[in-house]
Amino acid sequence: VNVLSAESGEQALSLIEDRPALTAALLDLQLPGIDGLETCLRLREAYPNLPVVVCSAHVEGPVRQRLQAMGVPEHCQLRKP
Repeated sequence: VNVLSAESGEQALSLIEDRPALTAALLDLQLPGIDGLETCLRLREAYPNLPVVVCSAHVEGPVRQRLQAMGVPEHCQLRKP
């Protein structure tokens, strides 16, 4: 498995744009620059078939519902720690 990392939402989007053959994205919601929800929204719009897994301490209530509306199923929303 090759793992690529980005320190911000902008970097993540740029990284994926340069490598459209990625098989999945693991995303935190607390990111500098554009936040994880906006990053997720842009990923879902640009790459609707890319599986996105969100791992965050803030996956609950309205955030969970918003992620589901974006096409991130509940089993791909992981709460940390």
